[in-house]
Amino acid sequence: MLSNNAPGPDRASLHFDAHQFGGPRPSNRSVSAASHISHGDYASMHQELAPPMRHARWIPAWAASDSALRLVIMVRVFSYTQHGKTLRKGGGTLPKSLQNDYVKISRLADAYFAESITNVCPKAVAAPAQKLISARHKEAVQRAGGYAALTAAISFRSFRLGWKSQQIAESLGVTASMVRQQIFRLREVARALKLESPDENRHWTAGVPLAPHRVRLVKRRMRSKAALRA
Repeated sequence: MLSNNAPGPDRASLHFDAHQFGGPRPSNRSVSAASHISHGDYASMHQELAPPMRHARWIPAWAASDSALRLVIMVRVFSYTQHGKTLRKGGGTLPKSLQNDYVKISRLADAYFAESITNVCPKAVAAPAQKLISARHKEAVQRAGGYAALTAAISFRSFRLGWKSQQIAESLGVTASMVRQQIFRLREVARALKLESPDENRHWTAGVPLAPHRVRLVKRRMRSKAALRA
């Protein structure tokens, strides 16, 4: 029998698991005496978990400004109507006739999109995968209310709501790769406008040379695309 005066263990050597009896985190909040919900009731209830958010590191600071985000979207949409020539020439500004005229830029983009969808290369249309991608893209643009509206929807979901590309794609009916491509081009515009430095929030793989087998794969894809356009 131990005496009450027996020395106890050193406190510094004691370790306790704070979550040993915590159970599932949602149950800790929902199952309680105050809510009158038992563990059995909670197990049979419909539950909706919040989707994982994009890490704040990948959300640029300029996206918090309404005016900056609006400018980036307008320049991106106008660049789309110019085949990206606006950015390739090193500029990121809008013509004076289109300054702060979102409606006119949106109409230009819709007209250009309708023309590009109509004048698709016959060989590209014949490819089942390309035909499916074009159809989904057309439906997504029409569902959003225009190309500019789709670009704005992707921007808002990514930069303001913090959604990931897969979640954005499912909500808008497009592919995740298309969402990532659009986000990349929006940030290209921001860099051209000096709203973001070239090295800000870049992934560690940016600028890393491709492995030889990846280089061959990229070249093969480029030759396939060139053959489709011919």
